[in-house]
Amino acid sequence: MTNSIKKTLAGLLAFCLAFSLLCGAAPQAAAETGPDAKPSASEETPNEEMTVEKLLTLMSVRRYIFSDKTEETEEKNRVTLTAGEDGNLYANVRRGTLRFDDILIELVADTLEPDPEKEGVYHVTGVMPDFEMENPATFVVADGAVVKIETEFMGNSYSCLPETFPVTTSVIGGGELKAEPAEAYLGQTVTLTATPAEHYRLISVSASCTVSNDEGSEDKTIELDEDGSFEVPCFAVTDDDTVTLQAEAEFELIGYWSPEWLAAVAEGQAIERLPYASSTKYNAILFAMEDRPATMADVPGKVAAVMSAIRAYIESNALAEGYAGSVDMTESILNAENPAELEPWVVDGDGALEIAGESPYVDGENQTAESYFETAALQPNFDLSMTQDVTLPAGEYIFTAKLRGSGATAELIAGEERLEVTPADEGGAFGFGWNDYTVEFTVPHEGTVTLGVHLQSGEEGGYIGCADFRLAQVGEIALPETYAVLCMPVENGAIFADPEEACAGETVTITAIPLEGYELHSLHAVDENGETVEISGMTFTMPASTVTVTAEFTKIKYDIVIAPTEHGSIRADKQKASEGETVTLTAEAEKDYVLWQLSVDADNGTMIMLDNMSFTMPACKVKVIAIFAQPHTITIVPSAFGTISADRTEAVEGETVQLTVEPAEDYELDTLTVLCGDEAIDVAEDLSFVMPGGDVRVSATYKRNAYVLSFDENGHGTAPEAQHVPIGELPEEPSQDPSAAGYDFEGWFEDQRCTKAFDFTKALTEDTTAYAKWVAFKYEFTEGQQKTWQKNGTGSLSFTVKRSAHDDWTYQSFEKLIFDGKELVRDTDYSVEAGSLIITLYSSILNTKDINAAGYKLKAVFIDGETTKEAVIKVTSATTTPTAKPTRTTTTTTRTETPTTGDSSNIVLWSMTAGLTLVVIAALVVLVKKRGVQNR
Repeated sequence: MTNSIKKTLAGLLAFCLAFSLLCGAAPQAAAETGPDAKPSASEETPNEEMTVEKLLTLMSVRRYIFSDKTEETEEKNRVTLTAGEDGNLYANVRRGTLRFDDILIELVADTLEPDPEKEGVYHVTGVMPDFEMENPATFVVADGAVVKIETEFMGNSYSCLPETFPVTTSVIGGGELKAEPAEAYLGQTVTLTATPAEHYRLISVSASCTVSNDEGSEDKTIELDEDGSFEVPCFAVTDDDTVTLQAEAEFELIGYWSPEWLAAVAEGQAIERLPYASSTKYNAILFAMEDRPATMADVPGKVAAVMSAIRAYIESNALAEGYAGSVDMTESILNAENPAELEPWVVDGDGALEIAGESPYVDGENQTAESYFETAALQPNFDLSMTQDVTLPAGEYIFTAKLRGSGATAELIAGEERLEVTPADEGGAFGFGWNDYTVEFTVPHEGTVTLGVHLQSGEEGGYIGCADFRLAQVGEIALPETYAVLCMPVENGAIFADPEEACAGETVTITAIPLEGYELHSLHAVDENGETVEISGMTFTMPASTVTVTAEFTKIKYDIVIAPTEHGSIRADKQKASEGETVTLTAEAEKDYVLWQLSVDADNGTMIMLDNMSFTMPACKVKVIAIFAQPHTITIVPSAFGTISADRTEAVEGETVQLTVEPAEDYELDTLTVLCGDEAIDVAEDLSFVMPGGDVRVSATYKRNAYVLSFDENGHGTAPEAQHVPIGELPEEPSQDPSAAGYDFEGWFEDQRCTKAFDFTKALTEDTTAYAKWVAFKYEFTEGQQKTWQKNGTGSLSFTVKRSAHDDWTYQSFEKLIFDGKELVRDTDYSVEAGSLIITLYSSILNTKDINAAGYKLKAVFIDGETTKEAVIKVTSATTTPTAKPTRTTTTTTRTETPTTGDSSNIVLWSMTAGLTLVVIAALVVLVKKRGVQNR
C-alpha cells in the first residue's frame, strides 16, 4: 500500500479508526456492559494476571460491532471487530459505499494495565501498522467475556459492543412470554418469563437457535435452566450467517374440554342422557360444550345448564323425540299422572302412602302437575313398593319417573331392570325439588312387564315422593345428518361460515373479512351438484348437500365529488377510484376567465398533492374544488432611487398581493401608491394590498436618509472606506490612521491643500470628502558619518541619527541595525537610547572585522524608513600612541572619558584594570548570548 493511499484511507477513516475504528457512542449499551461492570465468578481470579492472549480468548468467536444508524438509512456506517487466530484483532469497515476488510490491529502486550479502581477493566494500546495510527483502548470484562471495547480519539469517547441477535418470542394459547435481554450476544444468559392470561395455565417453555446461510441451516442445542434462563450457544459466525433465537411458551385453557370439565359433565350423566335429545336440543348441547374459556368456578353452573336442557326434553310430552319410529306409550300406565285414586297401582310392605293433590309440583318446563304420591314424612324403617303390570309389545323402552326425597332410597323398576337412587349429600337428600330418573329395558316378546318403584328408609326415617310416570317405545337412534359448508380461500380477504356443518333447512351465516383497502364485491355458493344456492344478504338455507362458498374482494372505490363552481367547469375521468389509482381532471373556463385555484380535499384530512391536473386517490372520499376567476394585471412603475416587485404579475379580485420595496443606498421609501384607475387602493403596513376588480399600477417615491463621507488619501497611503452617515448623526473619525513610507500623517482636512482641519463633531449636510495631510521626512546620521576603529581595541563607537520631522519619533520608530550587510543583535552587539537616536557599537562586534581602510557600512532601519546615507567604519591596525576610546554611554546624557594609556605613572594599574575589564566583558558577552539564544 503506497503512502498516498494510506493517507487517503486515514483521512476517510480519521474519525472512526483510532483503534476500534469507531465513529460514535452506543447509547443502547446495557447497564451490565458498562465500564463499572464487575466480573462474574467464572472469570479469572483477582490474582490471575490478565494478558493480551487472554483478552482475545475472552472475545472468543464473538464479533464486536459499532453501527451508526440514522433516520435516512438503517445502517450508515458499520465497524466489525473480530479476534484472529494469529493473536491480533481485525476490523471490517463499511462507510457509506466504501468497504475495507481485514484491517490489522496489533495489541501491544507490554502496555496492558488493569484499571486501579475498576475490576474487570483493562487498558492497552492498539496499533494499526497499515495506517500508522495507535490509540489507547479499554477492554471491559464481565461474565467470562469482553462486553465492551472503548477508546478515546480527538477528545471524544467511543465504544464497541458485542454483536447481538434479537430473541423472538411466541406463545400458543393465552399468555405472554418475555425475554431479558431482548437482544443477546453469543454466550450471554437470557432469562425467559412466562405469564399466563386469565383462565390459562403454563404447560411448557422452550428455546431454539438456528444458523442459516446459502448452504442451509443448522439448529444449535439449547437447554433451559430451572429458573427459565438459557445461555446463547457460542459458535463462529460469518457475515453470511443469519442467527435466529426463538423462545416459545404453551398455555392451556382452564375450562371446556379440560380434564376437570369432562369429569364434571360425566358425573352429571349428561353424556349418558345425550342420545335422547331432539336434533335441535342435541346441537344446542354440543354447542354448549364447545371449547370456550371458563374457569373451574364456572363448571357447576355449566353442568346445571346442560342438565336443565336434558331434563327439558325428558319431561316434555314428546319423550322419544330424536328416535326413528318412537311411540308415546304413557297411556299404557293407568293413573300415570297420579289422580286421587291409587288403582291399578299395587302397594306392598310397610309404610304410609298418601296422595298430595292440594300442593301440585312444578315440572322442569314450568308445567303444573295435578298431584303426586308421597310417603309419610319422617316415618322410620318403612319398606314398600308401588307397581302395576303393563302389557307391551316387543321392543325397546324407556321408563321415567320424577322422584324427590331425603333420608331414604328409591329403586326404579322396569321389568328385570333396576335403577337405584341413593342420597346425594351428607343430609341424605337425593332430590332438592323434583328430578327425573330414567331406566331403559327391552321386551323380547309381547307380554306383561311390571313397572313401579321400591321405597325404603332407615331407623331415623325419611320421606320419598314420586310422580309423573312416563313410558315410551323407541326405535333406532336418528341423529340428524349434517353437511359441510366449505369456504374457499380467496385473495384480499377471507370468508367464514357459522356453523361449518349444518342440517338441511338450517340457516348458515357467512362472515366476510376484507383486507384493508378492499371490500366484498360478490358472494357465491353452490351445492355438490353445481347448482346455485341462493344467498340472501349474508345467509342461506342449508340444502341436503355439501355447499361450497366463494367470494371476490376488490379494492374499495371511493367517491370523487366535484364541488359546484362558477365561470367554468371541472370534470374527472372517473366518478369513483380505488386507493393508489390516478385521477385526471379537466377544466374548461368561460371567456375572459381562467382556472385560478384547484384543490382536492380528502375526507381523512390528508393533503392531496396535484401533479399538473392529476392526483393519486387516497383511501377515502375526496372533493374537488375549482375556482375560475378573471385576473387583472399588476404594473410596476419604474422609479429613481429604488425598485418595487410584486409576488405575482396578475391577481383576481379579493386576492392578497405582497409588494417588496428595495430603496437604493442612502435612500428610504417615502410614499407607496397603488391605483386602480384613479382610485387609490389601501396598502397595509406589511406592504400588501387586496386586489380590486381591475388592473392596478404601483409606484413609489424615495427620500435621502444618509450622506456619504469619502476619504481622499491625497497622494499617499490607502484611504479608509467611505462612511454612510444617517442624516442628523455625526461622522466617525477613522480609528486607524493611514500610513505611507517617508511621510507622517498629520490628520484629516476639509480641503485638498489641508488648510482647515476636518470637524468630526458636525453633522453632514451633503456628500463630503476629507483629505489626508502628509509631511515628508528622512533619517540621517548627524555626526561623524565616518569613524575609525583600531583592531582588537576596547570601548565602543557611538553614532547619532535624527529624523527631519518629529525628531522624538526617531527612537520610537527604530527597528534594527545593519552592519556590513548583516543584522546585529540588540543589547549584545550594540545598544540604543533616546536623543534623537544614539547607537553604541560594542567592541565585541567591531573586533570581528578585519583591517579595512575602505571601511564597513552601517545602516539604521526604522518601521517607516531607513537612513538615507550609510555610515562608514574603517578598521586599522593598533598604534603605539593609543587614542581615546569613548566608553559605553549610560542611559543618562552624562558621558565620561577613559584615561589614555600613555600615562606612564599608572601603567601597571591600568593594565590590571584593562585585564579585569576584558574578563568581565567576556563573561557578560557569553551570558547575554545565551539569553539571546533562549529568547529567539
